[in-house]
Amino acid sequence: MTAIDIIAIDAALFILELDRVITYSRIEDDGERVVISLPAGYLNGDPNIGYDGETEARSRKISDSLGECGLRFSDGGCEDGGEYWVFVARA
Repeated sequence: MTAIDIIAIDAALFILELDRVITYSRIEDDGERVVISLPAGYLNGDPNIGYDGETEARSRKISDSLGECGLRFSDGGCEDGGEYWVFVARA
């Protein structure tokens, strides 16, 4: 990633935090990897069933925003009060 790419990622993350879509973000490996935290709700409170509507909307907004920066979802997991998601640079 170039310095301009990293600036674009940082700006996208700033807007997502400002809009309260995510609660935390970290850029690693010169923009090749981004880790975010977000509040997550589940249908019937069960993560095995799927996300609630609000989390689905968050997911779309995050994927669209980071996708425009050349990042794709790679991994994620549960954490206290939400989830963490990892995005990596597209090959």
